[in-house]
Amino acid sequence: MAFEPTGVREARQAVRYDGTNSAEINNAISDLQIVSEDPTTGLTFTSAGEQYTVAPNGYLAWYQGEVTDVFQNQADFESVYASTAVDSHVHDLVLTTGPAKDAPTEE
Repeated sequence: MAFEPTGVREARQAVRYDGTNSAEINNAISDLQIVSEDPTTGLTFTSAGEQYTVAPNGYLAWYQGEVTDVFQNQADFESVYASTAVDSHVHDLVLTTGPAKDAPTEE
């Protein structure tokens, strides 16, 4: 699976750990030191002085080079973060001109 961080709330990035992309995650997050990696239990690492373990198919979120959240599965990740990728979030704003509208009447 391609390593593709996704933009999430408050300028954070997030990515799924697929069991094989620990080197890419390590390169993307400046304050991340891998402690161990096991195909069944996942990736154990430290960031910002905290130790974390993320299961295969779990998610990591980070901000300014430090891990802020670890989720063990997609459902937990989605319950906190909704993807805000620019290519999937568009608003169309229709502007019109003309005379001003009357203020609503108060009852």
